[in-house]
Amino acid sequence: MAWDSACQSESAVNVIIVPQDFSFLVQSTIFTGPCQGVLELKVDGTLMPPDGPESWPKNNSRHQWLVFYRINGMSLERSSLIDGRGEKWWDLPCKPHKAIRFFMSSNLTVQGLRIKNSPWFHFKFDGCKNVHVESIYITTPKLSPNTDGIHIENTNDVKIYSSVISNGDDCVSIGSGCNDANIKNITCGPGHGIRQPIIICFQEKLYSPHLLHQKALMADMYQWCCQT
Repeated sequence: MAWDSACQSESAVNVIIVPQDFSFLVQSTIFTGPCQGVLELKVDGTLMPPDGPESWPKNNSRHQWLVFYRINGMSLERSSLIDGRGEKWWDLPCKPHKAIRFFMSSNLTVQGLRIKNSPWFHFKFDGCKNVHVESIYITTPKLSPNTDGIHIENTNDVKIYSSVISNGDDCVSIGSGCNDANIKNITCGPGHGIRQPIIICFQEKLYSPHLLHQKALMADMYQWCCQT
């Protein structure tokens, strides 16, 4: 597997390329570290999961699709497409899977990606440190339920910059256990803006051209610090 070879390589930087002009069906997968060096995953082609619950293998987790676990030093980038194929999941009573999850990882960069139609959250950062997200484009229909663009929890030192998030729920949602997050230059809508936990320290309300959003939801957009 390309991931195993790159992860075990003793080179300082190891690159994995998803080639352009091809589409790849990827089953539920956990990419596990720690790795020897820094990893760069460059998505030039299209990645997609099985098409709906009927096509999802019974032995695969329905709670997550792509998981990056215990990685220290990784970038996920380029401008091709990750298609979550969530349409067949949205009306089901059970919680479907998240598209991309980073768990207990650090020094992460996500840049330039286009991702659409996740069954649930598009990105989730859980138990992570030093996260930089920039220039991503997320799109999902207005009425798609619980399709948060980016969800963070138990995560410190987060920067989310210069991105477009058009979805059916929170553009960015913040769970408990967060500290030192900065969100700016975000175009957000028609979703619910930025949602934060009740116990929170607002450093500064940021009503400025740096945050572009539907006027009715502008009050939800903040530069903030969350503390538990």
